[in-house]
Amino acid sequence: MLAIGLSLCDHLSQDVFCLHESKFEEERMVAGWLTNYSQ
Repeated sequence: MLAIGLSLCDHLSQDVFCLHESKFEEERMVAGWLTNYSQ
């Protein structure tokens, strides 16, 4: 999933923005996993 996001960023060539977005998405996914496992 993260690899797809990084691929899209390469195509858009907006490095700083994409790195920020990818990091945010990664943190969101991790938070989701933690929520699911804690139930």
